[in-house]
Amino acid sequence: MRTLVCLLLIPLISLAFADTLDIEQPATRATKILVNQNGFLMPIIGATKKQALIELNGEKTPVLDKNTFIFEREDQFAPGSIIISDPYAEYEFLMPPVSKMMNMGSLFIAKLTPSISYKNCYVVLVLYDRQFIEGTNPDPIAGFYFRNIGELKANKRKSIRVDLNSSDIPTSAMHRVHYFFMLFADGQEIKTNNREIPEIFFRRLELRNHKIVVQRYCADHQNGDFAIRRYVDPKPVLPKMIGEKDLPESILVTFSVTSSGIVEGVRWDHKTPNEASRSIDKTLSEWLFIPQIKNGLPVSAEVEVPIMLKQ
Repeated sequence: MRTLVCLLLIPLISLAFADTLDIEQPATRATKILVNQNGFLMPIIGATKKQALIELNGEKTPVLDKNTFIFEREDQFAPGSIIISDPYAEYEFLMPPVSKMMNMGSLFIAKLTPSISYKNCYVVLVLYDRQFIEGTNPDPIAGFYFRNIGELKANKRKSIRVDLNSSDIPTSAMHRVHYFFMLFADGQEIKTNNREIPEIFFRRLELRNHKIVVQRYCADHQNGDFAIRRYVDPKPVLPKMIGEKDLPESILVTFSVTSSGIVEGVRWDHKTPNEASRSIDKTLSEWLFIPQIKNGLPVSAEVEVPIMLKQ
């Protein structure tokens, strides 16, 4: 009886499947990863070699394996940025004569070049089923792996390596697995040149979670009338090239919210520069709501919201 060892080499971002994405590129937002610790959501601020760390009673404390990771989207990244180059991955499988595969280990390598210096940095390796990105599988089947990489010095290239003995990805999905790196300093995400796939991944996850919340809310409110409620409402981040003199003090934005809580038809009452208009439209189109309930049923609604454009 023979076994076959198979090495799969997969790039950090596959343009072959990126071209098939069926949702518009989402607005750029940072991600904060949190853990459910004894009923409280705690931001992850660092990592040991194998575990994520949270701050508990003024001290860094390892996160137990039984805890569940969740995420929040934020408007701001950490200062500066990091260029990720030369990404490389190996997945090693044992393939017996039967149809089952067993994951024997994985290796992930990349080089980082920061624009400024960072202390207390860690990398998060995210493994996921590419069919989730493509929209053909509602389950991301994702695994998050934390590694401390210490200090990064400005404009100094540093190599990182993450070895995994096993994966949280079911073996039935291993032939579809893809990955991306995320970099953090003191718990705040650092912007990198490889933001496209993470943005789409977390937006899909956001939409998936929102759909579940709306379904549960509607099931619990089948009698009576209930007002519309905000669920996700990031602030528009305007391009730095736009001067405040070119912007009105504020705008009154109007849009429709569907019975499923999705925003449609964003419009506003003042003329704004094209770059600002694109940012406002893209960001507000990503807002999500708990829909209005009338007579126990979700209905669409028109919403007006003032947006301040000058600090």
